[in-house]
Amino acid sequence: NIKGKVMSYASLYPATLHIHVLACRNLTPKDSNGKSDPYVVHKVLNRPKKKSSIKKKTLNPSWTLGTNSSSEVLNGEMDVRNLMSGVIFLDCWDHDTLSADDFEGQVKLMVAKFLASGTKEQSRDSVVYARGPVWEKLTPRIGKKEKVTGDMSISMKLEIPLHDEASIKVVDSALAAYETPKDEGGASASSSSSS
Repeated sequence: NIKGKVMSYASLYPATLHIHVLACRNLTPKDSNGKSDPYVVHKVLNRPKKKSSIKKKTLNPSWTLGTNSSSEVLNGEMDVRNLMSGVIFLDCWDHDTLSADDFEGQVKLMVAKFLASGTKEQSRDSVVYARGPVWEKLTPRIGKKEKVTGDMSISMKLEIPLHDEASIKVVDSALAAYETPKDEGGASASSSSSS
């Protein structure tokens, strides 16, 4: 009897989603000193939440590249399909030591819609869909009446190995749904006028 695990090429080199929150600006002051101690929580699909470092006494926090980011490994076409129809939540909070943390605002990103305005590049071994950094407006949580101000600077990159043709087709199809149709002359249909 032979026992063991067979690993496919796709499992050795899976698709990866990278999300970076670079900064927030014009946050609502939540502390008595007129400032906040902001941090960001990343929630991607059904994955565990990831929390950034806390920036003390500021309404305009910034994080160096890689310190407020998350990378999610996508296990094949099904994960990519779920991602393309899914929403990513990026919640900004004010850290408090003696009481519950205060909500600062949220960005809800529909992944396909966000990446549709970005770029697609092919290298020797992968296809990369990328966008950003882009400022997105912070909003209240659904069903809550919260005072929210400010914006969040976000960049996103989805990298899919060339061998994973099924996942590439899923992404291309999802992004095409958000592209502006073009007329035969190459201009977008919304910018052409009828005589």
